[in-house]
Order: sequence, then structure tokens, then C-alpha cells
Amino acid sequence: MESAKDSSPGREPRMCTGSFAPLLWFALLAPVAAGAGDGLRIEGRIVDARGGAVPGATVRLTSKALAEPLTALSEPNGAFVFTNLPAGSFRLDVQLVGFKNLTLEQIASAPPRARPLVLVLTRKIREGASSDASPPTIPQRVANQPGAPDRPGAAAPVAGQRTAKAATPPAVGPPRARKPAAPQEPRAAPADAPERPAGDGQGAAAGQGAAATRGDFSDTLVISGNTTASIEAGDWNDANFRERVMEIASRMGMAAGSILLPPGVYDPAAGRSAQPRWNAVVFLNYRNSALNARPYSISGRPISKPLQIQNNFGITLGGPLPFRTANSAKASKGQTSQWFISYEGSRNRNPFDILTTVPTPLERSGDFSETVFRAGPLAGNYVSIIDPMSADRSPFPGARIPASRIDSISAGLLRFIPLPNLPGSVQNFTMQRGLIQRADVFTGQINLQLSRRHSSYANYGLRNGDAVTSQVFPGLDTDRSSRLQNAGLGGVFRFKPKLILNYRINFNRVRALSSNPFAYKDDVAGKLGIAGVSREPISYGVPNLLFTNYGALQLGSPALNRYQVFTTAAGLSKVGKKHSITLGGDWSRSQRNTFSDPNARGTFDFTGFETSAKDPDGFPIARTGYDLADFLLGLPYSASRRFGSNNTYLRNMNYSAYVQDNWKLRPNLTLTLGLRYEYIQPFHEKYDRLVTLDLAAGFTAAAQVFPGQFGPYSGAFPRSLVRDDRNNLAPRVAFALKPSAKSSTVFRAGYAWFYNPAAYPYIYSLLRGQP
Repeated sequence: MESAKDSSPGREPRMCTGSFAPLLWFALLAPVAAGAGDGLRIEGRIVDARGGAVPGATVRLTSKALAEPLTALSEPNGAFVFTNLPAGSFRLDVQLVGFKNLTLEQIASAPPRARPLVLVLTRKIREGASSDASPPTIPQRVANQPGAPDRPGAAAPVAGQRTAKAATPPAVGPPRARKPAAPQEPRAAPADAPERPAGDGQGAAAGQGAAATRGDFSDTLVISGNTTASIEAGDWNDANFRERVMEIASRMGMAAGSILLPPGVYDPAAGRSAQPRWNAVVFLNYRNSALNARPYSISGRPISKPLQIQNNFGITLGGPLPFRTANSAKASKGQTSQWFISYEGSRNRNPFDILTTVPTPLERSGDFSETVFRAGPLAGNYVSIIDPMSADRSPFPGARIPASRIDSISAGLLRFIPLPNLPGSVQNFTMQRGLIQRADVFTGQINLQLSRRHSSYANYGLRNGDAVTSQVFPGLDTDRSSRLQNAGLGGVFRFKPKLILNYRINFNRVRALSSNPFAYKDDVAGKLGIAGVSREPISYGVPNLLFTNYGALQLGSPALNRYQVFTTAAGLSKVGKKHSITLGGDWSRSQRNTFSDPNARGTFDFTGFETSAKDPDGFPIARTGYDLADFLLGLPYSASRRFGSNNTYLRNMNYSAYVQDNWKLRPNLTLTLGLRYEYIQPFHEKYDRLVTLDLAAGFTAAAQVFPGQFGPYSGAFPRSLVRDDRNNLAPRVAFALKPSAKSSTVFRAGYAWFYNPAAYPYIYSLLRGQP
């Protein structure tokens, strides 16, 4: 069990901390500051046709009562204010590049507590665009304060003044937005959450409908600190999000029209809803190591540069479907079904550099007359090779092993150990090469607007990859290939405007194969006469040879792993004024099929023990014995092997259910209360090929136990051999607090429990395939 502090389920933990003294001073001085500005003023907020804040707009105030015009810029939340004004009538002019100029006349100054203006700017239609391409006009509602009228129109008049002579021009916006999607997990706020408060730099998200726009700009707050738009449009309906993406696109040299917008999303560059259109992107990235620096040579002998190539390329296509669904005529304009496919490939060579020690030609022939100890207190002393077959364990004359005494298996394995390619007897072999790595990724998705209330999607992804892993010596590479597949189906169905169902189905499958150049081709161990090792064709190859003074001769073990997971999930959300309730759950079934023979060809360790002289206690005497001499005589210090029926088929299922309430306790305080239950079933083997030990008290005795059997000390064991845990209740508590309506600071904190099932695969890697 793990516990974590989280601002809201599914978000990074964050908590605002600090001294309370500044807050206390702020509370004491706030009334004084408020009293200092009791003069007349004109204030308001500038938004676009979607309700998003418009920062940086130039606001010019003129009047005969003023000696000279006053100018201000709108804040990041779109707000502006002119204070200490005389009584009278004023004119407001608002200008911003990309928007039509807005002029309001006969605006009267008012006391500080008067309701602020809400000014809606209309984006300019691009030059050359047909007027027929303009979307229908959507009248904007004025944000209601208590007692304010709820009507379409221009900016609301300030209390005590006459209605403005020039009303705000009608807002140009996209067609009627779809209702937002509900969250799928108790880690997110409800999708129909109200718009963000004024001062946070964002207006109401598109798709919220009249239920959202009727609320006060400063009278809303969501626990996640953000609102969500429809599943079809994503966050593109967030004005600030769009501006950030457009800024990044411009830095990359992309035209705004080259960005594929979801259907029905307002296109700021075009001043209209984005209409479905064909889109294509092609990219190519190529890098080569021809100009790289040459590796440093310890011996002074020039070393060739390892080859490195990075070649990545791809293409993406997308657009509207060439046909219409049966109910597409009932769907609102702009909700067109679309398709998307992409291919990305890579053809890379990654550098590999090795420096090791191999036997000299004299040592390979059994002549150790020039061999000295390389390290330790005996470094520089010549070795003495004892004949283990002599009666008195006398040394070989001249430290030379006769050719007739060299083992035939050892002589056959020597051809897999290369000759030196650098001078000297230490670190005399180097190898630089570029290892091949290839990958091909295909993805595709279809978004279907089945009706006005039902939207769905289907996707599929495929990744094929191949890579080469090099060993210390050449010709012993391990080839690794993998295939990953993912298919999904999901959607959103709206029973009512505030009753929304999310559903999804996913299938994932992974196949990974590791093999070596000898598999299914060359039974080296069988040809050399090495007995007692596997004769399976996939396990063909050389055994593993370990030395004390030389690089190891090793070959990758064959393995075939296949994993697949099937998951279904659904969530039902009921959005209310005070409470937004979400209920949901998911179910998954996983399968892990594994074949592995980690030591099928055997491992032989040579240390020099057999060619050493022994003291009366049987310990080696210094300056005697050598690991390569043991190898040539065919006398390993230790040998191990492991092969047989190592196929395992692990199965398990997981269940979870959750409930969450986003409770708007006060206009500036939202609580999230949630509870999640998880049941993670321990794995069981399809054919019960697992085994563990039943230990007596104090570890005084042990007995083997198989799935479903009784142990002599612990009683009955389940089929999984691991007892399950069925009390995994995970609470979630979080809050978001805004100190005041005009404050840009929001305090968020959360606490949640999470259960980590990652221990199960490791446990079962120990229980399966026991000798």
C-alpha cells in the first residue's frame, strides 16, 4: 500500500505552504485598501466569442470630463479598470490585432461595487474568405450577478446608467458545441464542471452549454483547476490552450492552417469553425557519425570510429470519412466523422565499443612460459602450471602443456575466441561496430459521430521492432524481435444533457523473441560432444565460458514471451449544481505465456584451481595455476546447467469500482470525495506448474508444496500459492480553495491511497520453473 498527497486524483501532488503572517496582514489591510479607492470607476472583462479571456487588448477611455484620454491594457484574465473618475458619460474603444474594433458610448462611471462590464470581441474574418463560410451567430449571455438579467446581448450596463447606444456586435463563433464528456476515473473533475473563475486566464470551456454560461465568472471552481470540453474537441476549446499551440506552431515554421483541428472547433486563425479537411505531414531525420571524433586509443594504435546512424521518417494522413453514418444527418453541424492513419519508421545503428583481454597465440597453444600474473601481490611473476594427472602433482616442464594433453572440446571452442588485434597481453582486443535497430509503427483511428448524443472511436496500433545485442566476442550476437499490438473501442453517450456515459474496451498484446545465430542451425555443443545439455533446436549454440583473466565467452539465452491484456471500463456521471457524482469500474484479464531456458547449453567456470599446487589443507598455493590452462585441459572449477519444461502460462483478473463526488461547497471552495475498491487476483498457472516451500516455525524444516495442496506446516495452499488481499479500499480526498473572487491564487491539496501490484510478476518469476 502506498499513500500520496495529490491535488486531485490523477494529478501531480502539489500543496501551497508558507507562513500565515502575510495572509493575516492581507486580511487586516484589505478593508483599508478598499476604502482608498471609493471613487467612481469603470471596470470590466474582455472575452472572445467562446467566453475565453482576451489579454493584451488596448482599452481607451475618452470623455469631455477628462483632460486627456486614458488607456489601459487588459490583464491575463481579460480584466481592466479605470479608477478615480469624475461623474459623467464616457466612451470606450477596444482594439486588438485579429479582432474587430469595439466601441461603446454613454458609459457612466459607477461606485466600486457596481457590476463590471463584460465585453465580447469578434475575430476578423480572414482576407479573401467568403462570407458564406462564416458560422452562424451565437448570442453571448452576460455573466449574471445576483439580480442581473439573463439575456443575450452586448455588455451589461453599469448600475445607474442608461443602456449603451452602440451595443456589442454579435459574437462570431462556432456552431452549437456538444456537451462535454464525463470523467472515467475518480481522479478527475466532472467533465460538465462549470467554467473557470475570472482571474485564472481562461474563460468557460466550449461545450458547457447554457448551464455553464449562466454562472458567475467568479462563482465557479473545480477541484482539478481546469474545465474539460467535449471528447471530440478536446482542449482545443480552451482559448489559452489554442494560443499556446499556435505560438509553438509558429516557432516551428508551421502555418496555422496546417494544424488539424477537431471538427466543430473554433479556428482562431480562420475566424470560423474548423471544417473537416484532408491533412498530411511527412518528415525525415537523418544523422551520421562520419564527422564524429575518433575514440581515444590507450595503446596509441589508431582505432576505427564506431558507426552511428539515426534515420527516422514517417507520414501522417487524416481527414473526413468518405461516407456518412446512418444518423449523421441528425448530428449538429461540424461533428463530422474523421479518420487518421500514420506510419513512423526508424533504421538506426547504435555504437558499440568493447576493450577486453584474449589469449595470445602462445597461450592458445598451451605455452605459458611467457605468461605472468597481471594483478595482485604476485603481479609480474611467471606462472607455474601443475599437471593434475601426475602422481606427485609436479609442474609441466617449461610451463608448456603438450598438444596431446589439450582437450578436443576446448580446442573446438577456441575458434569462438578471437585472436588479439592490439599489442600486448592485456586489453589486447577491441571491437567497434554499429548495432542495427529497426522499428516500424502503424497507427490508425476513426472518430464516428453516430448521432447528436452518441460519439465513438475505434483505433488500432502495431509496432514491429528488431534489435541486435552484441556480446564481448564477434559472431555471438543476440537477435531480439518484438511485436506490439493495441486495439481500442470507446465512446460517449449522453442520456440527458447532464447524465453522461463513458465506455471503453482495450486489447493489448506483446510478443518478444530472443534468439542467437546458432538457433535451429548449428548444434555446436552436440558436434563437440558436450554431454548433458539441451538438444532443443532453439537452444543450439556454444556453452558459456567464464575466465578469471580473460573476457567471457557468452551467448544469449533463447526466450519467447507473449503477454496480452483485455480491459473493459465504464463510468456514469451525473452533473449537478452543487454535486457532480461519478460512478464507474473496470475489469481486466491478463495472460502471460513464457518460454525460457536460461542455462540450456551449460555454464563452465575456469579459475586455475585444477592446475594449482595444494597445501595440506587442499588450498591453492600462490604462483601456481592458471585459468586458461584449466580450460585447455578440460577441467572446469564448476559447471551448471538448467533446461527442461520451462513453459509457463500465468493467468489473473483484476476488478475495481469507484465513486466520486465533486461537491461545490461554496463559490470559492470545491471538495472532491472519492472511494475506490480494487481486487488484484494473484496469478495462477494454467497447468499448475508452480512450486513453493512450506516452512516450519523457526525455519527448522521445509517441504515442497504445489498449487492447491496441503502443506505439513501451514495447511492448505491456494492454486496461486499466494493468498489474495480483498480489502483494498482506497480513499481520495482533495480540495481547491480560492481566497477571493479576484485572486489569481488557488490553494489545492489532496490525499489518496494507491495499491501497487508490481510485486506479483516478480514473485511468480521465482515460483515458476523451479528445478
